[in-house]
Amino acid sequence: MTTIIRRKYLGKVSIKGIADASKHDITTVRNDAELPEDDVYIRWGCTSTVPYTDKVINSAKAIHRVADKAGFRRELNKYGTCPTTWFDHREVPWEAGYLKDGVIVRTNTHAQGKGLWHCKTGVDTIVACDEAGEGYYINKYIPKIAEFRVFVMQGRVVWVCHKNIEDKSQVAWNHKEGSVFQNVKWGSWNLDVCRVAVEAMNISMLHFGGVDVILDKDFKAYVLEINSAPSLPYPYRQGCVAKAFDWMLDSKDYSLVPKGMELTLPNKWQDYIHPALV
Repeated sequence: MTTIIRRKYLGKVSIKGIADASKHDITTVRNDAELPEDDVYIRWGCTSTVPYTDKVINSAKAIHRVADKAGFRRELNKYGTCPTTWFDHREVPWEAGYLKDGVIVRTNTHAQGKGLWHCKTGVDTIVACDEAGEGYYINKYIPKIAEFRVFVMQGRVVWVCHKNIEDKSQVAWNHKEGSVFQNVKWGSWNLDVCRVAVEAMNISMLHFGGVDVILDKDFKAYVLEINSAPSLPYPYRQGCVAKAFDWMLDSKDYSLVPKGMELTLPNKWQDYIHPALV
């Protein structure tokens, strides 16, 4: 038996769809309810204590790690996986035209494009950082030509969605601005997008998550963040995730990246796709 645990107001539709699509007997429960005694627990964006077993998918530590947006950006920044990021406005190099497109200031916790400022000058940046408060971070603004969400589980890609928006000049391509996620067919996966998404997931120490990735005009990919409870409103994405969970439960291999699933010099979409889906 397996239980997926979610927070109040988070993931109800997503995890019900996964449970319904799974061939395993999966219970869904809110973290403020009594947990059933089960064999495996899957944390869907919550860090509740699980007292019964060490078979827990997505550790509380890893979920906290990606929820700390600034802290996780520090990790991504070390590997060059995200846009160049600073954590003190005094460190931002405004000289020599390096930041001709400006910078983005973000609060340490945010969602749906909130807590974001696009600044074109050092003075504007100081003001934004003061409004953002403790834990802000600043990154070089990357004018993007595309944005994706990549669902990664155990080191492999489960699905890729492309974010469509009519006005691409918007800084934040969120639902409020009219964006819509559309599925990307396997053969059309951008390999650099898949590569950085998997790299970021390996850094996060999560078993699974939704990775937000952008492409610049030179088709270079950058990771923005990872969501440990990504929204799955459609049956196709729910079904793909259910198959990946089934694969994990059947194999009883709960490692972050099972042996044989490591990516070495991948050069085609078949190298990235989760084995449950082929």
